[in-house]
Amino acid sequence: YITIHGHNIEAHTEQNIYHKYGSLSQELKILADHGFTKCSQSCTVSLNKIKQIVRDDIILLDGTKLHISRNNISSVLIAYNQQKAIPYN
Repeated sequence: YITIHGHNIEAHTEQNIYHKYGSLSQELKILADHGFTKCSQSCTVSLNKIKQIVRDDIILLDGTKLHISRNNISSVLIAYNQQKAIPYN
């Protein structure tokens, strides 16, 4: 998942946290085709790293909990359900 504070971006991977300067909208333009969706004004998440969605929280496979904003709940649920429906090759 990726978080942003001001223009400071943190990209959280399984092994590390990477830092860079930029905007979340620019990152999402690049990552949207790779299964990422915006869950709040300051966070985007990889759909294939989601374990479950409980109310307005995303629980990742590693146990991390991310909040989903009211404005994004519908689009996150749609994207998550569509991603689950796609069979893996």
